[in-house]
Amino acid sequence: MLKALKAPDSCDVAVIGGGITGLVLGYRLARAGMAVRLFEAGERVGGVIRSERLEGSLLELGPFSVMLRSPEFSQLLDELALEPATVDAGRSRRRFVQIDGELRQVPGSLPGLLTSGFLSLRGRLDLLRRILTDGRPDPSDPPTLHELGSRRFGREFADHLVGPGTMGIFGAEAWELEAEACMPAVHEEDLLQRTTVGLVRGIRRKAAPAPPRRLMSLEGGLATLVDRIAERLGGSILTGAQVSRIDQSGGGFEVAHSDGRELLAGSVVLGVGPQESARLVSNIAPSASELLGGIRVAGLGVVHLTFERGQVGRKLDGFGYLVPASEDAMNPVLGVIWPGSVFPAHEAEGTTTIRVMVGGTRWPLALSLDDETLVSGCLERIRSVHRIKGQPKHVDVTRWHSSVPVYEVGHAARIRSIADSISRTPGLAMAGSWICPPHGGIGVNDRVRHAHEVADEISSFLGDRSRRPSGSGAADGGPSKKVSA
Repeated sequence: MLKALKAPDSCDVAVIGGGITGLVLGYRLARAGMAVRLFEAGERVGGVIRSERLEGSLLELGPFSVMLRSPEFSQLLDELALEPATVDAGRSRRRFVQIDGELRQVPGSLPGLLTSGFLSLRGRLDLLRRILTDGRPDPSDPPTLHELGSRRFGREFADHLVGPGTMGIFGAEAWELEAEACMPAVHEEDLLQRTTVGLVRGIRRKAAPAPPRRLMSLEGGLATLVDRIAERLGGSILTGAQVSRIDQSGGGFEVAHSDGRELLAGSVVLGVGPQESARLVSNIAPSASELLGGIRVAGLGVVHLTFERGQVGRKLDGFGYLVPASEDAMNPVLGVIWPGSVFPAHEAEGTTTIRVMVGGTRWPLALSLDDETLVSGCLERIRSVHRIKGQPKHVDVTRWHSSVPVYEVGHAARIRSIADSISRTPGLAMAGSWICPPHGGIGVNDRVRHAHEVADEISSFLGDRSRRPSGSGAADGGPSKKVSA
């Protein structure tokens, strides 16, 4: 990836971390006329976004697709002259859950849950009962996603739909995740609405003004987005540059990195994980550092299995399926995506690729298994569902260690405390995936939107400081605009 021969002695903004958040931040600030330096400890930028070609098939080694739903993401694509490849909505909405070894299609509505066979008769009766009763929570007891789902829709609904759904999105079990941190809008309606019907209607009302969502990728894969931003930033990116220390210096910051050089920056933005963020702010925001150190993270693995088309007996018509925790205690598979069904251009002619997700908080040891053992375990669990004959033609295993923050109970309050702590250090901002909604979030859309938000705050902060009369800045004890997490 791109390397700068030598960093200048100073810049307006130092961005730490070259994942999608840091890249979009650097890009937005550079477009605003700021002198930016982006530090990435690894040899490539893009974080978990990575696309590779294998024998004519396109493999997404990180995020598989993006739900095109934010104006910031659409604006970014337009500015970079990238044309999204969207998928037929009907096909992408055909999603399944494995229950008792068989795949059951997830109904698209509340009436569908009551009339289809997705839930058992007992589960449907429980759902019907809860729809008609007062299901409001105790405001003093923050609910998990599983508790909210059970209380509003029934235990079977929570086990078979909420549980696998949240594992697919957040890499953690629903009973580990705080409803407020993961889905603040749903949590807010849960507190307000007496009945489940009112809850569903309230959520729909809030979503009504939003544009239609479209599932998309890019020609050449999502890494095309990373490459295009990196081209725009050019020599502003320093790869293989591990930041060793950040200190306040005068009215700005002193950033020391791995080759022994130091850089003076007017502002610093951290776009790295919570543990690395904790280390870097230990000198300048010790309270935030302590809170950051307590954020739990999980890892995820992606196993691609490519077969000759005739080896797979099941017609793969839909997005894929998820596996509940109750399905099989020894099953390392969290879920499966059918890439060729969603984006036909991703598959080489005559082949079928099955993308298997493993790890998360359910199976953390899966990432420590050797490739042969991991692939064998995955193949054993998906063989009967897909009616597979023989062995795969190609195999690719990717491990993303400590890549997903776990939004545990208390996480939203922790993030508010971190934001309060770093607001006492003018010019410092954070934008990692560990920052939960409504500002942050785990998905690519969330990361782009949050990067826009933080870039605007940094631009405003530096603009205010440049217009401030001499002797009135934060370094002189005067007022300053805070830049929040």
